[in-house]
Amino acid sequence: MAVALSTSKRKFDKLLDNLTNDSPRSSRPNSAGSLSRNSIVPTDDSTVPTDDSTPTPTTNSTTEANTTPAAKRLRSSPQSIREIARSRLEAKKQAAAAEAEARALALASSIPARRQPNYIPWSQEAFLGRLRTFADVKLWTPKPDAVDEVEWAKRGWVCEGINRVACKGGCERRVVVRLRPKRRDAEGKEIEGSEDYSVEVEPELVERYRGLVVEGHEEDCRWRRAGCKADIYHLPLAKRSYWQQGLLERYKSLEGIKEQLPARVRTPEGAQSLDGLVERLPVGFFGEAEPSRTATEFALYGWRGEMFGSTALASCPHCFSRIGLWMYKREETQGTKTHGYDLPALNLVESHRYHCPWRNASSQASPGELKGLAGWQVLQKVIMNSRRPPSEIPQLLDEPQTPRPVSVGVDSVTPDGTISRIESPIRPTTADVVAADRARLSKLARLKRMMSFKTKPKK
Repeated sequence: MAVALSTSKRKFDKLLDNLTNDSPRSSRPNSAGSLSRNSIVPTDDSTVPTDDSTPTPTTNSTTEANTTPAAKRLRSSPQSIREIARSRLEAKKQAAAAEAEARALALASSIPARRQPNYIPWSQEAFLGRLRTFADVKLWTPKPDAVDEVEWAKRGWVCEGINRVACKGGCERRVVVRLRPKRRDAEGKEIEGSEDYSVEVEPELVERYRGLVVEGHEEDCRWRRAGCKADIYHLPLAKRSYWQQGLLERYKSLEGIKEQLPARVRTPEGAQSLDGLVERLPVGFFGEAEPSRTATEFALYGWRGEMFGSTALASCPHCFSRIGLWMYKREETQGTKTHGYDLPALNLVESHRYHCPWRNASSQASPGELKGLAGWQVLQKVIMNSRRPPSEIPQLLDEPQTPRPVSVGVDSVTPDGTISRIESPIRPTTADVVAADRARLSKLARLKRMMSFKTKPKK
């Protein structure tokens, strides 16, 4: 029993030494066979005490540091375990987010851009994209209405060469539209890309190409079965949001080049005056107290401003016609000599292409009351009906509210001796209008109750 207790005590003392002492030490057994705490032999001879009761300062500091509890040392450290764990977790999250973003970018770059489908006959944007390919006068010359660029674009064709159309993305068929022979030079050789406009176009040839607009596609091409509708060129100018946004965008684009706009412009007969149209617009529509008159007039007829290098142009985003504004300046400078020319005024309607909905009522294809009107006429009519000018609005609320007399009139004697009463016109007050509205609503409520029949529910 004594041996077992001695062994257990020796293990307990050893455990205490391991917990309180970090540095290796040597010990010797005592008479009881256990390790003594005062018999520690340090590795450095300078720290050996001369007496067990008077230890050196070095031994005291080392013993105090080694006997400090681990939890106390942890609490006195700059950062706690929770702060360290939180910082490591945030670092891992940031690294994971950066890695996920890099993978997403790599995946997006590897996926090719989705190409717009070829057959979308209901899309006006796609139609205008095809029509834009015919805008270059070097590639496409004017054609009769039956085979003009609008008819080819409605059936899915695009211009890819000199008077050559193609069904890109569809059946890939090509058709060369040649209505006139080429012009010849002095040596009798044909000039490439030219047409002899002195030769009349044969009607039979026009009918042949009119058939090729449809039959030029392959048998299984969807553009051969159906094309765009007749109103694909229609501009929804009757919608308030559409015409207001478009008018403001066009004005903002023209405001940057207002110094280059010609002062003399021509509008068609029957057009509304500029002051009358501006008066009907919402207050502060352009965001300026005095908007540019010329820029406003250009915007009202469908034009927008753009810069081609250092040259100011007016362009139409629907027929893709462009006007060089330098041709309509009042003065031209040639060297040191200044010449004043009386240049013709710019016609804001006829400068559009003949098939443009701003000019052509058939292309605009407006329904109802607006039928037969071109785009500029529709816009002006909508503006004139959108808002009454302040001069025409009766100022009822600004007038003093006086009680209405029971009977107002003047007695007059007719030539036959009878007395007649002439009532004088009196404008009703706000209180009279409100009272009349309440009476009208009350009558309608009574009529509704009279006309309503209660039926018994079916069992």
